[in-house]
Amino acid sequence: MNTVLLIACIGIITGSFIFLGLSPMTFTDAVFVRIMNKPKSLRDEINETTHRKKRSYMEAAQRYLIAAAQQGNQYAQYLLGKLNLMGKDVPKDKAAAVRWFTLSATQGNIYAQFFLDNMDNFKEPSLLLSGTRLLHHLSRVFSDNMPLLKPLGLQIDRKRRLKLNEKKRAAGHARGDHESAMSL
Repeated sequence: MNTVLLIACIGIITGSFIFLGLSPMTFTDAVFVRIMNKPKSLRDEINETTHRKKRSYMEAAQRYLIAAAQQGNQYAQYLLGKLNLMGKDVPKDKAAAVRWFTLSATQGNIYAQFFLDNMDNFKEPSLLLSGTRLLHHLSRVFSDNMPLLKPLGLQIDRKRRLKLNEKKRAAGHARGDHESAMSL
């Protein structure tokens, strides 16, 4: 029943387009595409738009980097080499990475030279290594922000300690004679 009503509505709308002299095909196609395809949620549309914008920004940044590298900027050459080697946001291309690293290293970039020297030793870090590094850095964050613990026991200055030791000796305690520590 719903399909029949929908087709009737589309027929009426198509007739009105013909009557008004507009093209009904584009409207009809859009309606059928919307019916047949699952409608996107607002979140999906926002994510798709954000992804498109990010991709356009990355393409613009890559164009600027290539232009700077072709003009002889050693830092742009190094960055393009690293991007091509890692395959992050660009296709992985080892030959292009070697070319950009070589151009940058000839201008004295020691980081590019390091990648050229260790190109065959380079491999992606494992998931376990990445996880342990993350936990290590998190522990450092917590230990750096943790308040200092007060040392256990009674803390007194040197003069008071000497007076206390004199009183102990006067009471008959020998030097180094300590009371047993209390434990729970």
